[in-house]
Amino acid sequence: MVHQLVAAFQIFQRRAGEGAIVASVLRPSVASREALQAFHDEDYLDYVLDPLPPNKRPNHDTGKEFGIEDDCPWFRGLNVYVPAVAGATLAAAETLISGRADIAIAWDGGIMHRNRVHLDSAM
Repeated sequence: MVHQLVAAFQIFQRRAGEGAIVASVLRPSVASREALQAFHDEDYLDYVLDPLPPNKRPNHDTGKEFGIEDDCPWFRGLNVYVPAVAGATLAAAETLISGRADIAIAWDGGIMHRNRVHLDSAM
C-alpha cells in the first residue's frame, strides 16, 4: 500500500535540483541462512524457516518463546517471508554503507522483533 502511494505521488519520477532521481526501488536478493545466522539464533531460524504449521510439527512449538504471537503470529509462507525481508533490510543497509543513498527503507524490516539475544523492546 505504501509503495502504491509513493508511486501515485510520482515520487519515483521526481528529480532533485541537479537532475538526480529522488527515489528508486531496489530489487534485493533473498538472505541466505548463513546471512540470517549473523543476527539470529539457530533455534529461532529452525522455527521460522520450517514450512510446517506449528500444530503439524512433532513438538507442537507455539513460537511464543520467539515472539511469534499476538502482533507477530505464524503465517503460511513465513519461511519464505523472513529471508525475503531480511534480504531487503540487508540491501538497504548495504546501500547506505556504500554511499549510494542517504536514506533507505525496507518497509517490512523488523516486523518479527527478534534479535540474537532477546526479544525487541517493542514487544
